[in-house]
Amino acid sequence: MSYKESYKKDFEHYENALKEYDKITSDKHFLEVVEEMPFAFLEAKHKYETLELYKDMYERKDAPFKFSRADEAINFFKGIIELRKKTDIILENANIVVRASSLAKSINEFVDESPYLSADLKINENERIANIAKDCLKKMPEFPSLMTKDFKISFVESCINSLSEDSLKIIVKTGYISKNDMNNIRLTGSKKYEENINFLQKEFGLDELVNEHHIIRLAGTSKDNPDGTKRQDILKQMAETKDEITLKCTKGIFKPEVGKELNSVEVSWNKKIAGYVPQAVVDQMWEKYEDPDFKADFKQIVGGGSVNYGCEVDLGVIGKEKEEVKKNEEEEERC
Repeated sequence: MSYKESYKKDFEHYENALKEYDKITSDKHFLEVVEEMPFAFLEAKHKYETLELYKDMYERKDAPFKFSRADEAINFFKGIIELRKKTDIILENANIVVRASSLAKSINEFVDESPYLSADLKINENERIANIAKDCLKKMPEFPSLMTKDFKISFVESCINSLSEDSLKIIVKTGYISKNDMNNIRLTGSKKYEENINFLQKEFGLDELVNEHHIIRLAGTSKDNPDGTKRQDILKQMAETKDEITLKCTKGIFKPEVGKELNSVEVSWNKKIAGYVPQAVVDQMWEKYEDPDFKADFKQIVGGGSVNYGCEVDLGVIGKEKEEVKKNEEEEERC
């Protein structure tokens, strides 16, 4: 093939690729994205990395976020929620930028490799915007999964730990801390934290708060109830129902054949016993609290088929901590 023919072949390939690139980049939507979205990409990337870092560092020992004012806390949480709603739009726009960038890169590589085309035919592009858009495409699909219940709990705890009572009033008024949130947070911490807990308790008119939560699987789910009903049948009905499942905890006494009597907590659904709180958990709670109360929120039914059904619940413990336990915890903190 002659030089002229080779040049013509390469140049035609270049022109076809350039037409495709011009078609993308001359589109009105693309121009709007390039003009308006770079900072939106950057903000989305920053918020994702904030939640990603939080997830990696999460231990629930300390409130992770520091706020000095109510509006700062509200804007932070509001921004996270709004970004979740915009995830699909951000991904769509980032994909447009990345497509154009990939095509430009492909054209420039072809020009570099061709012995017939001049370097001044290469396309100038803003690689920085393209790289931020690529990061968004890589990370943002995972963003909704980072919006966990634990994140909300940590936000509430951070507000309680950081803000004044006046600022907390604003947070409550705007709905970013609700009455239900109080059943999920830690109840002990710094003096300010505990004072703010008491303040919020009065704000919501709460007489009692859940002291701690345990995700557990009920014990005794393969046994039958005293009335002859099979707990496996009850769990199967729970798995199949489309209604909201409300559980009830009832305290009692377990009398083993050998040994002393033990405290017990049965969990029932529709007045039928589904299982019991594991004895080790019950014993631990009675060691820590004076005659504790319990509430169980349904999480899920597991098993089925060739495997026995099981029931996972979020067990809430309500009670006054024993003085000796509290003193030991205070001494550990000082050490």
